[in-house]
Amino acid sequence: MINQWVREELEKTELGDARRTNRFMKIVSNLSNKPESSVPEASGTWAETKTTYDFWDSPYIKPAQLRKGHIDATLSRIKNYQIILAIQDTTELNYTTHEAVKGVGYLDNKYAHGLKVHSKEAATTEGLPLGIIDQYVWAREPKYLGKAAECSQKSTEEKESQRWLDGLKNTLSIIPDSQQVVTIADREAEFYDLEGLCEP
Repeated sequence: MINQWVREELEKTELGDARRTNRFMKIVSNLSNKPESSVPEASGTWAETKTTYDFWDSPYIKPAQLRKGHIDATLSRIKNYQIILAIQDTTELNYTTHEAVKGVGYLDNKYAHGLKVHSKEAATTEGLPLGIIDQYVWAREPKYLGKAAECSQKSTEEKESQRWLDGLKNTLSIIPDSQQVVTIADREAEFYDLEGLCEP
């Protein structure tokens, strides 16, 4: 059974086939009902578990498509507030113990492997989360491991730091000019290019 809030949140999701969209909503419902559980536990049956893994492995479904419905719902909620906090931060998905996973890179610990995820989340000034407005996921290439000194000589657009600028630009491009956007980031975002862009 699909939760009603999931239907409302993801109603604008377009996966090219109504059956795929319905399956996506079912997966979200299963996982949200038991967020502490593994996929098999949350799915309940082997058939549901296999269908979930097949869905994730489908070449017809892209991560951006899965995010879009939620982002559209977030933008609808944003319209109700004059001031929006746009909170940027980076985290990582550690798949070191999942040796069969492909397409990952090294993390902050060179012995760890996974993906980096930079998200921009909207919230009200009272701290009410409104949802994700932008997200960028990438895998670090092995050729850059141990070359931090060389990286410091590159331009911002060639570095991972560019994600902060892209996040700010994307946020401002989708939120109406009539609303005030306050970008919040940690000290990793303290570099000249971003600070200069934020100046009035």
